Parts: sequence; structure tokens; C-alpha cells
Amino acid sequence: MKGAIGKMMESGEPGMMGGDPGKPPPAGQKQGQQAAPEEQDAYERAVLAGVQLIFDDATNPAVMKMLKSQADDPAQAIAQTTAMLIQILEEKSQNQLPEGIIMDLADELAGNVMALGAKQNLFKIDKSLQGRAAQQVNILLDQMYPTSPEDADEMMAGMSEDELAGIQAEQSAFAGGA
Repeated sequence: MKGAIGKMMESGEPGMMGGDPGKPPPAGQKQGQQAAPEEQDAYERAVLAGVQLIFDDATNPAVMKMLKSQADDPAQAIAQTTAMLIQILEEKSQNQLPEGIIMDLADELAGNVMALGAKQNLFKIDKSLQGRAAQQVNILLDQMYPTSPEDADEMMAGMSEDELAGIQAEQSAFAGGA
């Protein structure tokens, strides 16, 4: 899970790099996996519901208030807003969002939140902000959806030393704001 959003940013795919909010990319596509049809359907419905929460006249003021409340740390504001949206979607779905769509959903929603903040002149989007926001989203998702030590070991065992070194370098660069 770590570094997945950063890899997506480098690939230029939708999400934090922007994209068509009305046309979500396939769930799992960003990690090189093919989503099951029911998971893809759940992902598309969740993205559309999330985008509606961001831009709908009834809910947009709450989204803007959250973004503005942390204007001194845009990455944290984006991450907190994204986490709030996912919590709302979880509640609306009665906690039925498939765990396999969460990373892609968070990336897509964070991209839309970031675009909204930039459009409202709250901050300027650059690679550093994208990376720091992705890092903060990952931290919050790890808190919301904890990974068992066994799952973490399994995930890391499947990575090459080069992949691990790349993730570490990426995380270090974003932590330093480079």
C-alpha cells in the first residue's frame, strides 16, 4: 500500500494528477490488477458519490470549510478532507465499501479535493504538494484500515530491493518537501 499513490502520480494516471471526475479509471488498474466486475461497480459508484459530496451545493461548503481550516498545511487539509469523504461514504454504504477499492478511491477523491482547493486559490498544486498529500492520505488510510503485520510482511516480501529502496527514497523526498 505504501508508495502506491506516488507510483500513480509518476505514471500520469487520473487521481492526484487530475482526471475526469465523471469517468473514474478502473479500480485496481493503478496497481496493475484487474478488478472484479462487482468491485469495479462499487468503485465507480463510490467515486461518483464522493465527487457529488465534493461539488454538490449542499455539501461543498463543509468541504471548503475543512480545506480552509488547515490552510497553513494544504497536504494535511487534502488528506483530512479525503479521509472525511471516505468515512461518509463508508457510513452511507453501511460499511460495505470493498477494501480493495479504498486506495484508488482515496486517490481519485484526493485529486478532486486538490483541484477544488487550487481552483479556489487556497494553494497551488505542484509535485511536492501531491507527494505530501499522498503521504498524508496513506497515513490516514493506514489508521482507518490497519494492515496486519502478516499482511505487511507478505506485501514487502513480494517487493524487490529496488522497489523498496525507491519507495524509501520517494517517502524521504516528500518528507523533506523536495
